[in-house]
Amino acid sequence: MKSQVSVIKDQRYSLSIEKDDRETFVKFTVIPSSYALKSVVNFLLLIVLNSIAMKTCHDKLELPFYKAVMLRLAIFVVTSMFLRKPTIESMTVIRNYGVEVTKENGLVVCPNSWIQPWIQRSDFLARDLIVDVIINEGFVKNQQVIFYLAILVREAKRLTLLFSVCAL
Repeated sequence: MKSQVSVIKDQRYSLSIEKDDRETFVKFTVIPSSYALKSVVNFLLLIVLNSIAMKTCHDKLELPFYKAVMLRLAIFVVTSMFLRKPTIESMTVIRNYGVEVTKENGLVVCPNSWIQPWIQRSDFLARDLIVDVIINEGFVKNQQVIFYLAILVREAKRLTLLFSVCAL
């Protein structure tokens, strides 16, 4: 089973469309244009913050070796959780079954493929639960009008927003 991939680029994001020969699925993936730049900036910021924290811990606190190592590790973990890669969103339409919506927000310290099960959030919406797919407009803070894509799900209290990377 071969798949065909096409890419559409915009100023703020790039859209990748992938489908197989038998057309059983179509996958739309949105990656922000600034993905690489923001990842590098967050990685450098992570290094700087951890360097400052380690220097401060070494100079100001006189801790035993194992406590100093544990404190440095804790600071590294906390800063790694806050300084993340931008979100990659995808929607896979599976013919006769439904739609899978996936968001991936990776860590800057390692490639996404290494930790994918932990950073990827997927929701599957069965075909019989989907009422409609809509393109709607909404207002944001600066009285701007934005257009967004959403799925109306039966008995859900909220819309399922697709590709929020593009909406804002």
